[in-house]
Amino acid sequence: MSDQLKLSYAAGSFRVRCEISRAAAKAAESPPADLIARAKTKLESVKNAGEIAFFYVYETRLNETWKALREAEGEADDRKVVVTVGAGAPLLNGIKAEKSPTEKAIALLHVEPPKDAATWRYEWFKLMVVKRLRDAGVRETPNFAQVFAAFLRAQRGEKVTAMPITSATAAMPAAAAGQPARAFSVVANKQRLEIGVVIRNMKELLQKSQRDAMLILINQAVRQLATDGVEYKILKKDFLAALQAATDGPESLNLELPVTLLAAVGTPAASAGVGAAQAAAGGGKINCGPSTHPGAAKISFAVSSDKMEATITGFAKAYYDDPTFQVDMDWLLAEIRRCGLRSELTEDMNKAFNEAMRKKDDLNGLLAARGVPGAGGRAPYLHQTYKDAAGRSAADLDTANIDMREMQQRATVKSGQLVAQVRYKEPPVTGRNVYNEEIPAPPDDQMIVRVGDGIVQRDSQKYYATADGIPMIDEESISLSKVLVHNGDVNLRSGNIRFDGPVEIKGSIDMGAVVDVTGDLIVHGTIRAAQVRAGGNIEAKSGIVTGGKGRVQARGHITAEFIENSNVVCGGDIYVAKAIINSRIISGGTVKISAKDGVIAGGIISARDAIITRNLGFKRGALTTLNIGVDWKIEQAMQIRKGRLERCTKRAGEDRQALRELVQKKAAQMTARHKEMKDELQDRLGRFRTLIENAEKHLQNAIAKQNFNASAKIIIHETLAANCAVSIGGQVIPVPHDVANVAIVPKRRRGSYIVPLEEYVAEEDGAAAGAGKGGKKAS
Repeated sequence: MSDQLKLSYAAGSFRVRCEISRAAAKAAESPPADLIARAKTKLESVKNAGEIAFFYVYETRLNETWKALREAEGEADDRKVVVTVGAGAPLLNGIKAEKSPTEKAIALLHVEPPKDAATWRYEWFKLMVVKRLRDAGVRETPNFAQVFAAFLRAQRGEKVTAMPITSATAAMPAAAAGQPARAFSVVANKQRLEIGVVIRNMKELLQKSQRDAMLILINQAVRQLATDGVEYKILKKDFLAALQAATDGPESLNLELPVTLLAAVGTPAASAGVGAAQAAAGGGKINCGPSTHPGAAKISFAVSSDKMEATITGFAKAYYDDPTFQVDMDWLLAEIRRCGLRSELTEDMNKAFNEAMRKKDDLNGLLAARGVPGAGGRAPYLHQTYKDAAGRSAADLDTANIDMREMQQRATVKSGQLVAQVRYKEPPVTGRNVYNEEIPAPPDDQMIVRVGDGIVQRDSQKYYATADGIPMIDEESISLSKVLVHNGDVNLRSGNIRFDGPVEIKGSIDMGAVVDVTGDLIVHGTIRAAQVRAGGNIEAKSGIVTGGKGRVQARGHITAEFIENSNVVCGGDIYVAKAIINSRIISGGTVKISAKDGVIAGGIISARDAIITRNLGFKRGALTTLNIGVDWKIEQAMQIRKGRLERCTKRAGEDRQALRELVQKKAAQMTARHKEMKDELQDRLGRFRTLIENAEKHLQNAIAKQNFNASAKIIIHETLAANCAVSIGGQVIPVPHDVANVAIVPKRRRGSYIVPLEEYVAEEDGAAAGAGKGGKKAS
């Protein structure tokens, strides 16, 4: 069961997920015990690597999802749910949470965004907020729509001070008496300028009609609230992504509800109208727009000539006694927004206002809005972008021989890939005036980078590869090398190697690894059960043992100490020092064993030109099949088609037997599932008939294209075992008994295809000499 459930790791968001089908949930009472352990092990390794500061694993969520999917009657067996079983995040500075002093909220959130806040991801921010809430003793699930709103402000560089965070359940509007609860509600918070969606029943939202109705209501809310002097922007991309994640997740089974999503955020229209006009005029007194909140338009603001400060004007102490409104921070923030000013008050500004309001002092002249001065980037350095984990594809923990190794490979780059870019130890900060408009930042510190071969500079500070290669980077220069030397083994730790050029591996290629190069490949160790392909020659200084899962392919020659239990294909010659044992070999040239006691035995050997060995075949043991003088490409195509035909035939036979057993059942024994299986088998057998017919046709086409080398030969310097099935030049050659020192040729010589080696060599030398050419001995 465990091997049917795949854990996937998203390197950018530091999340481990598991996709569970209902078929898997029905097959066992509970999920495999090792899933959580594997997720924890992965996140521990990421934490130890310094990429995250903390992580959580969600065993309860996994168990509840498993149970709900198992009990989901009416769902198809292929129904799948994606569950996050573990998540981590780096330490994000400036985020604090405290318990709320009132019952209206569960906590107050503070965010003082650092310079790198623009690079934060919401997954990290969300997890960091949850951690801070737990640290403060808050265990309730927060309203994540409010958390996302805080994240958006932090990314813009705005300070968040004492933002009330309510619980997710508190966001649910009460259902009308006697009426069933709606699947979702669109709710608006005019004070926060936010429009959110609260989802009570995700199952209903799986219907397109319900989702369309929700989007219509969101658009209606945006139009209605815009009349209050606020312009709303729908967060379409983020909202739909969050909705899709919930549709795929446990929420689709109505777990972990309600779901709260932020759909739109508003900004005072004055910031794009009246306020913007004042900004263009260079400051002065603002003529603010109207609003409907209590106490609206009681004050105005004076803006400095550089538009970096705004102070209160027109305040009267009599406002404290006005029964129509209350002079408090909510009223003040509403007035600030009415005039299109930044509503993020700093700690000193908050303190000054609270103190003045407590004493009922005059507010005139107090600073109500302050711009943020920009700063250029300082301390530039050349960041090696190609090594970033976020730049690589997500990894599948269960198919680590492919994805995990791809993610780990950080030594090479592909043509067109971003290799490096200039970054700053003190990143540039975008400035904003009191109208929240961007202001030009001072220039960044400049860095002169020497660009070498294989690299092109774009976008002023980014450097891209013009070919596949190895980045050569120091403090102020960058270039690309076309030769890769890999020190050590190729394994899960090092990652796969894909390289456009020659490669030298000073170690072995371990099981499951992938090495794909366009040039020559030299391996100082052993090629094990790996996928290895080279556009040139391959030299394995130890040997090759691929087993049933590995494969070695080369366009040129292959040289190895030995080949055992392997699958090897090459367009050129294969030179082996000691032995080829129980292997499937296809060569476009000659297969030669050089050792004095060398042997080829077992397996299937195909070669275009010749087999040259000391010993051929087992005297007692597995059959050795030789097919010599054939075109290696056609031979490879034939073997592929034979394998495909055999697999289809086997599967069809199994289905035919299963159908026969169902047909023999009595009518009373046939359940609805039996009838469904019968229909499936009949349909599949029909498809298999077509597949088998096509496979047979393709195989016959390949066989018809086969051509033979009339000069092919097999040279055996010592023993040819009778336990060999030999075909040479399309002619089947029987080997009635063990013989020694012979050659096998495609045409009879004195009535036999098997001739004494000494005679064969003499005749070949004589024929060559008679033709006026240098003799070539079969060595």
